[in-house]
Amino acid sequence: MTLEYSNYSPAIKAGAVVDADVDYTDSIDTDDIKADAVTTAKIADGAITVAKLSATNNVVSVQYTAETAIATTGAVTYYLQATASGVLSSASFANVAGLTKNDTNYVTFTLVNLGTDGTGSTAMLAVAAANTTKATGGVALVANAINPLVLHPTPANLAVTTGERLALTVTQSGTLANTLTFPTVALDILKQ
Repeated sequence: MTLEYSNYSPAIKAGAVVDADVDYTDSIDTDDIKADAVTTAKIADGAITVAKLSATNNVVSVQYTAETAIATTGAVTYYLQATASGVLSSASFANVAGLTKNDTNYVTFTLVNLGTDGTGSTAMLAVAAANTTKATGGVALVANAINPLVLHPTPANLAVTTGERLALTVTQSGTLANTLTFPTVALDILKQ
């Protein structure tokens, strides 16, 4: 018996032993699945919970891009709403223009959880030079890149509930070298 192997696996094409009585073109059906395999038929409705999801599938991103550039002086606040309950796992800022570090002319980032009624005052970013563009301890903003912000070190400060308003404020000190065009704020919430 001669087997035509053009439609078979590379192992068979490479000369693996072939049993002439086996149909190697047969598709997998329920008889081929092991009894202990996880199938959709075995997963009850509601059985997959947030706690069982991987961290990648368990993150909700909240993002806001402003059409108006951040001026070289003053301050601007962007308001975002938590779309899931959990813990803030990352915060970042991006814009079209870069900004070099400078101890006189710099920006400071703050993020405050205002709660659902707008009166909250929980700081969600570390109060540190790392959340500035100061030459001493700060970080330059890279144009068209994700510039991560440093989260508050107290875990309780990072908790959010669906519907809470989060205010990211960018405060300019001195006069910036340039405007920050198309600023984007992105927050990742790890659902719990």
